[in-house]
Amino acid sequence: MQTFADPNKKCCYLCSRQFKTEAEVNKHERLSQLHRDNLKNGALVSKAEVKMTKAGLSTVPSQDESSEYRDRAKERRAAFGGSKKISLPLKKQASQPEAAENNEPEQPAVPSKGASLLGKMGWSAGEGLGAQGTGRTEVIATDMYVQGVGLGAQGGKIGDAVDEAARNTNGGYGDFLERTRDKAKERFENMK
Repeated sequence: MQTFADPNKKCCYLCSRQFKTEAEVNKHERLSQLHRDNLKNGALVSKAEVKMTKAGLSTVPSQDESSEYRDRAKERRAAFGGSKKISLPLKKQASQPEAAENNEPEQPAVPSKGASLLGKMGWSAGEGLGAQGTGRTEVIATDMYVQGVGLGAQGGKIGDAVDEAARNTNGGYGDFLERTRDKAKERFENMK
């Protein structure tokens, strides 16, 4: 598409309008109904081309908006380095005999949805995460917490209460309960 804007003078030669910023000129060319109507008027277009020629601007449409396909992803890979080539499993074709498939050892099943998604992006088990493969390799541990207990509380994790009891009472759970009740009474009395 041909532009009738002069970015230095911040004006549109087709509509004979002056603007304060280049952004307003661009917005005018993209959205203005007046500009669209003037593009349909051949006399105004020819006058605008004459004005642009006098101003020393090109009346030929720019190469940026050509209709040729440009593989931008390929350009990014060349500029910033491509990642590993991703090989996705191909679908079975009906013409392949099943006997050929039985000779090949089966790959183990993917353990989780997350691992399968990472696998599709080129990751394999044992490698680190990230573009260079230098990230985290160990699994993130998940912990279960007792409902209603804050994350920082002692014994808040499920399984920790038994360990806490063993540490505080040398293995006697009854003693642990007594101490807990006594501490609760003490806190209640301090509140009065």
